[in-house]
Amino acid sequence: MKKLLYIFAILSFLSCDKDKNPDPAGESALDKQQAPFGKSEVEVELKKVLFNGILEAEYNYEGKVLTEERRFASSAPVLSQRVLFKRAEGKIQTVEIMTKSQGDSLEPSFLVTYEDPINDSLRYVTRKDLRNTDVSTRIYAFNDKGFITRQEIWTDLSQNQSTNVYYVRNDQNNVAKSWTKKPLEAKGNDVDYKYDDHPNPFFKMGLDSYGEISIRSLSPNNPVQEIYYAGSKVISNTYYTYDYLPNGYPSKVTVRVESVNFPPYSYNIEYGY
Repeated sequence: MKKLLYIFAILSFLSCDKDKNPDPAGESALDKQQAPFGKSEVEVELKKVLFNGILEAEYNYEGKVLTEERRFASSAPVLSQRVLFKRAEGKIQTVEIMTKSQGDSLEPSFLVTYEDPINDSLRYVTRKDLRNTDVSTRIYAFNDKGFITRQEIWTDLSQNQSTNVYYVRNDQNNVAKSWTKKPLEAKGNDVDYKYDDHPNPFFKMGLDSYGEISIRSLSPNNPVQEIYYAGSKVISNTYYTYDYLPNGYPSKVTVRVESVNFPPYSYNIEYGY
């Protein structure tokens, strides 16, 4: 823990200049941070996600705020996980994840805590395994518009090593490029992203269809292509094709991965209004 506090102190010092520019409209820097941080109300209620026609996840809300995610086994629509979101003044505080251990009952398995902000541009989240007390930590860095530009992943604080994932944003605030960097290692290969101009239903939730903060939930618009590189050489492409509703949100996305011998797969998305 001393090591983590030392790291936070350095990060806070390096980014403290961002705290000196309050938002002229009165919205605090913490309020406008992208979901699931900040005051993250959804514009439409995403209710169900089906993978290749099989129910994968359901979502419940209070008003326009996500309160519960229910995940189902892929082989049959049997509840396998519940995720409960606890908030204070509209901001997420903790996430309790309940999974099956023995039999059909769900038991608390993980507790995710959104810790007090380091400052206006740095947040950290801890994930405690309630079954063996292992703790992992992620530090998120935000730009002055409230979008995530980097995450630092500590899977084990006893090891003096973390993994950084960097995100470059375009004029629409979508992630245009990402790469990974570990200490004492060369910069990882780039991934480029292209988008359409339709709203991403996972962006305001702050979670992807797997319940994670990931590239699928970081951008306001929907990706249409991911381009993977090895050095300067393109080694793979992933393509996304959408069916859209009149309100601009997707009702179906078909995914095709170019470099693997795997058939295209699809997600159907249902909403509540």
